[in-house]
Amino acid sequence: MTRGKLVIVTPNEAFVTREYNGDMYMNQGESGPNVPISPGDIARKRIDEVNDKESFEKMIREFTKYYYGPEYANIKMTEEELEIECSIRKFDSSVFNEETNTITFANYFKHWFSDFVYMKNATGRALNVTTRDGNNITLEPNQSEAFYFGKVWTKDENNE
Repeated sequence: MTRGKLVIVTPNEAFVTREYNGDMYMNQGESGPNVPISPGDIARKRIDEVNDKESFEKMIREFTKYYYGPEYANIKMTEEELEIECSIRKFDSSVFNEETNTITFANYFKHWFSDFVYMKNATGRALNVTTRDGNNITLEPNQSEAFYFGKVWTKDENNE
C-alpha cells in the first residue's frame, strides 16, 4: 500500500492531513486506458488549486469524500468518521520554521512517514525545503511539489 499526505505551507503555519493509506502513488503523469488515475494523481493536481488554509480544508473535504466514497473505495462513513478523516494539524517548529520560511524532511519517519507528500507553497515568498538526503530546494510562491520518502519525486529515480 502506498501512503500519502497533503501539506499546505501558509505565511505563518504549515498544515498536514492525516495519512491516506493506499493508492497514493503517482502514475508517472501518464494517462490512458491501461494507466488508471490514482488518488495520488488527483491529490497532486488538486493541491495546485489551494491558496490558503480555508481552500485547503475545502479541498481536503472533497478529496476525502472521494477517497472513502462510492466513486473510489466505497466505504460507508458516518459524518463523525468523515470529520476525523478530514482533520488537519499544524506542524511544530521542528518541521516548519516560519522565520526562515523553511520546512524540513529531517527525522522523516518521526514526522512524515508517508511514501508520498504532496506540498503547496502558499507563503507568498520562496519556501526552502530540506530534503531527507540533505539537499536544499526552493519552492517558489504558489508552486507545489510531490516528494517521495522526503526526496523530490521523479519518475526515473523513484518509480522504477
